[in-house]
Amino acid sequence: MNVTHTFVDLLRHAEEVSEPRPGNLDDLPQAVVERRVTDLWIVAHCPITMDRPIQWYHHKKGSHVVIPMFPYVMAPDPAHALGFMLQLGIRCADSVGRPIRRVHLALGHPVSQFIGDAQLGDGWQFYAGIGIVLE
Repeated sequence: MNVTHTFVDLLRHAEEVSEPRPGNLDDLPQAVVERRVTDLWIVAHCPITMDRPIQWYHHKKGSHVVIPMFPYVMAPDPAHALGFMLQLGIRCADSVGRPIRRVHLALGHPVSQFIGDAQLGDGWQFYAGIGIVLE
């Protein structure tokens, strides 16, 4: 399996989207990836959680694939961050049910730090999206 990635400049994206419309996927940051004619891509069109099915959209046509990116919040500890991303990756691979040729991660940069309250605590917010090419 091949793992590739794209970094998306979130500051530039914020400048381009002057007034975001809640629930509109077009207002989210997104990566545009070249698609070979023979590739069958599936792309997550919702945030990935452990308790809900992933909304995979198939992309069989066109020269490019758009991967929407969703915000995730996690503890400000690199070990937890890595563990969380690994958990999301395994969740995605398990939900596909077919051999995977390539996983493409769309990653937002920079990651935002926030100061939470006593209940939530401090954390990081980052944007990520995933596209998979099936065998």
